[in-house]
Amino acid sequence: MLRIHLPFTCLLVPCCLFILSCQSKDEAEDIDQDADDTSQTTDDKPQTIFQSAIDKVDSQCPPDYPDTVTPLPESKDFEEIDTASLMKMLESWNPSLRAQAATALSERGKEVLDVLKQGSTSDNWMVRAGTTTALAAIIKQSLTGLTAEQQEAVKQEHADIISEFVRLTSDERLEVRVAALGGLSTVAPQTPAAAKAVLNLCDDPDDYLAQDAMIILEKQFSIDSLEQDEVVAAFKAALGRSLPRGKGHIVRIITRMKPETQSKFVPDLLAHLDWKPMRDTMFGSGGQEDSIKLLTKMKETKLIERLPNLMGKFDRGAGLFDSCLNSAKAFGKDAKIILPELKAILADIEANGKNAKIAPNRDIEAGAKELKKTIEYLESL
Repeated sequence: MLRIHLPFTCLLVPCCLFILSCQSKDEAEDIDQDADDTSQTTDDKPQTIFQSAIDKVDSQCPPDYPDTVTPLPESKDFEEIDTASLMKMLESWNPSLRAQAATALSERGKEVLDVLKQGSTSDNWMVRAGTTTALAAIIKQSLTGLTAEQQEAVKQEHADIISEFVRLTSDERLEVRVAALGGLSTVAPQTPAAAKAVLNLCDDPDDYLAQDAMIILEKQFSIDSLEQDEVVAAFKAALGRSLPRGKGHIVRIITRMKPETQSKFVPDLLAHLDWKPMRDTMFGSGGQEDSIKLLTKMKETKLIERLPNLMGKFDRGAGLFDSCLNSAKAFGKDAKIILPELKAILADIEANGKNAKIAPNRDIEAGAKELKKTIEYLESL
């Protein structure tokens, strides 16, 4: 059978290719003609946002990129490079080379401290960023294996370097501010100046740096020494930022504040509950569950009307369903105003076996059971 059809197939393929080739040529000519017809209309259009962003990046690229990129030295080769040459590498256009040079400098320890301190005041932002990173690494090495008391002594010894970290958190270059925050995070000096510097970064123009500052502030620093009005204003601004993880850490700090201070955040916490991320995020609702618990504890009745809608917020996590039901029960009679909505959700589950208010990864039957219990409890009041 194969011997009969193979010759015919061999003849058929060249014919098909010829037809396709001709067709492709005709289509290409049509496309060229269409392009000519539309070029005049598109040339006059304003640049798109995307193209403007590309142009902005291009304008920041140095004009003297080498035609051939020199390979990075091997790690072992850095040991043979003198300190002056390593400092010069911090000015390289290549960020990988700058990072390796900073690491190599940090491995030289105290012998390069003076050189690095001078570099932190350089007019070149790349040198400021690189030396800051190296200085932080050197102090970190000094702290390893020490008791808390011994670590505090080391921090006192390097107080001048820590002061530089604080100063550089207000640097005009984002890269330097990032390095300075990294330095403060590494050393974690419990001083008012350091805490205030990290607090100020919570309002940085860069959303990601601001988020990192919020996380570090909650995990590593005390705000007790700061002016309360300043902290409240900064936290209110932080809750209006776009990234959820940092907002969640700010809410955590608020939950640890005194009740009279917490009350100042009621409008902001309610607004935070109305907020929804513009995109999917692994950090879910960014402190919204804690916000519900805190507002419930404060008996803030404006939360009640929001509970049915909040039940459907789950992003990647388990969601706010259970927290909303617990809140409704805690409000008691006041929560009876949302009974019609709760009953509608339950009826939908019973009729269709699902509802948008329950996260896909949650047990529907268990959720319906808890919802029914909540409804029965509110009706009994």
